[in-house]
Amino acid sequence: PQNNEGGDYANVIGTDVASVCSRESLQTLYGIEQCYNKCQAHLCCFPTQNSISNQSCSDQYEQECGAYQQCEKLIYLDHNWNPPTIPYDLTNAVEKACTLPQDRSPVTPEWVANCHTVCASRLCCLADPSTQSSCVDTVGEMECNSYSTCKNLIGGDLRESDSIDDICNSRVSSDNNLHSACEDRCKLRSCCFEDAPFSCYHMEQQWCDDYVACEFIGLSFNTEMGSQNSEATSSQTSDSQTDSEGGTTGSLVDTQCASSLLDRNLDDCLTLCLPHECCFLAEDSCYFSNRDKCDKYATCRAVFEESKKRTGQVSEPVPTPPVPSSSSFSSATGYYSESY
Repeated sequence: PQNNEGGDYANVIGTDVASVCSRESLQTLYGIEQCYNKCQAHLCCFPTQNSISNQSCSDQYEQECGAYQQCEKLIYLDHNWNPPTIPYDLTNAVEKACTLPQDRSPVTPEWVANCHTVCASRLCCLADPSTQSSCVDTVGEMECNSYSTCKNLIGGDLRESDSIDDICNSRVSSDNNLHSACEDRCKLRSCCFEDAPFSCYHMEQQWCDDYVACEFIGLSFNTEMGSQNSEATSSQTSDSQTDSEGGTTGSLVDTQCASSLLDRNLDDCLTLCLPHECCFLAEDSCYFSNRDKCDKYATCRAVFEESKKRTGQVSEPVPTPPVPSSSSFSSATGYYSESY
């Protein structure tokens, strides 16, 4: 995984799919949830019925689908369920199988097996609607709503109830409980941080970009392409990643540190940008030896400018090639602007 800090958490994110999706693991509620977390972006690789076969992504992402072959065990069971054809009866049957015990007693293996059997072929209804694995548009919202109680298999209503930015932010470095909560939250989209071919970043870039805040615990996206037949995806990704400032749209800096957001985010943005301050120094700048990386964090220039304004500091110009015109230098901030 792309983890800048290393440590045990990288091993958790990089857990083998075969392990979390083994028959033994899928006999437990925890195991089903962990397997779903791993597989949710790749459910489109394994359409469960002819009615949703047209949404298969296995041809487009042959390498990625092959890497997640074990996910079949989550949705293809040895014994199939024949659902009622009347919507009211279908809803009642799913609720009967998957409503958690009212007395909060632990669920039994029989409950897990029964609910899993009922829900397996429609776990695609629980996938984020923005992803290719969602089958809401294919089977219809009404049918997917009938399977809504199946969410109890994967964490229920609390699964993603809080904003990722409220859990993963600069405070994780000083708050162990918040750090642990951020780790747990980032596991929900773990494939976004995997190495190729296990990475789902190029399959679901927007969905992954929603979790850029996981950078606060050292996780980052692997932008290396997987399938050879993804040239169109690569071109589209390249176009959408690079913005007018030469930064990367998918980076946390760009999403959190735009000039319009600095009134409330300046402290967090300084935390993110300080490791790259040498890119913007007037003397001993590291820009020329780290141009690619510095360009990725070009948005940090505005962060440092705003910080200097608030503290009343003035510095020497920042050398940023290509050589800017003299009119682009601001004597008030000590930085060159982005007009070249």
